[in-house]
Amino acid sequence: MTKSCLYLTTLTIAWLLVAVHVRANLAVRSSESTSGSSSPASFVMTPLPNQSQLPVVGVNRIFQDSEGYFWYGTDGGGLCRDDGYAVQVFRADVNTPDLMASNTVTCITEDSRHRIWFGTTRGAYILDKQTYHVQPLPDDAIRTWEIMAISTDSTGQVWVAAGEQLFRYGVDDQRLGAYDLKWFGYSKEAFALYVDRGGKVWIALKNGGLQYYDPLTDSLVDMYWPFAEYPTSMLQDTREGIYWIGTWGNGILKMMQNPNDGTWTYEPQEATTLQVGREQRKIMAMALDPVRPFLWVVTKEEVHGYVRSRGGRLVATSLEHTLPAGIKAMQSIMVDHLGQVWVAGSHPTSFVLTYLDRDFSLVPMGSLAANLGKLPVVLNLIKERGLYWVRVQTNGLCVMESATGKVVFSKDHH
Repeated sequence: MTKSCLYLTTLTIAWLLVAVHVRANLAVRSSESTSGSSSPASFVMTPLPNQSQLPVVGVNRIFQDSEGYFWYGTDGGGLCRDDGYAVQVFRADVNTPDLMASNTVTCITEDSRHRIWFGTTRGAYILDKQTYHVQPLPDDAIRTWEIMAISTDSTGQVWVAAGEQLFRYGVDDQRLGAYDLKWFGYSKEAFALYVDRGGKVWIALKNGGLQYYDPLTDSLVDMYWPFAEYPTSMLQDTREGIYWIGTWGNGILKMMQNPNDGTWTYEPQEATTLQVGREQRKIMAMALDPVRPFLWVVTKEEVHGYVRSRGGRLVATSLEHTLPAGIKAMQSIMVDHLGQVWVAGSHPTSFVLTYLDRDFSLVPMGSLAANLGKLPVVLNLIKERGLYWVRVQTNGLCVMESATGKVVFSKDHH
């Protein structure tokens, strides 16, 4: 078994133990049925497993590579690799002052040779996972530019958005093309890049509209975009011909292609446009669950969950009992290979939402905590006819009455 598999298994076990005494119901605020079952979904929120090992609190990006390992692009702490046991940090410091020009990582991708490409506020870099050697992208023209976005397409080419241009690199790391980013004649920066399942490269322009790359003409093509608010993110739905577009101030749009004439239309999603406050309609990033009908969204102040209904629209859900109250400062979101949701940010610290596909009930631990004078570390728990048999770390076995909360410890702590 590889370390990455053990890492994921360990995380799952930890989340299930948390679920014994934490339950969050994801209640759909709609009468429209979205699945064959009417039972609510359950989620558990936990911090990053190795958050304490990160050099800084703020995380801008979380990326899972093809082997299952996690990479964190931090805000001032460099690039971090997490194998589930320890975090390895790649940054410029007193020992490696010339490793990179900036320790603030803005974006991460993996190329066809399984190397990690990452952008910073001063240049792009490539990390070889065989040697863990970090080298600058061999393109002196953008060596110190801020990298806005980076992505790998289906042919193995890597796309880098920097300044008001888009650059295309081959598998040998050499530049194959450079494209000016313009909207109605005005230069723009890319807010995000997206490669769909068909291999098409899309560009969301800050203060502009939506474009895609046409390989036949080796040029960027403008999409019809009738909105004042610019696009910030894009996802292809599991259903053909449907894309979800995040905007800066107009929530989420559903973009659909007519199969007969190929034209595109947009449909605003009421569940997102009616969010209270314009800041809640400013979409920072989105992530799609490929198996379950969830669409996850980070806005300028909050994290939202939506269900993609059978009727083809987004239905708002409540995370009130899952996430802490108050304004949040999160940057990005992704769904891992197991369907767990990873949210990167600084307030609260980055966290993971785990979907529980079984029903979990609340086990009150107040009386046990009062008896011990501290929060218990539960190793095992069994329910039997109104009693909970609990094995607590360092304190041994106890029995707790579910009705009264009365706790009795075994005299033999072993």
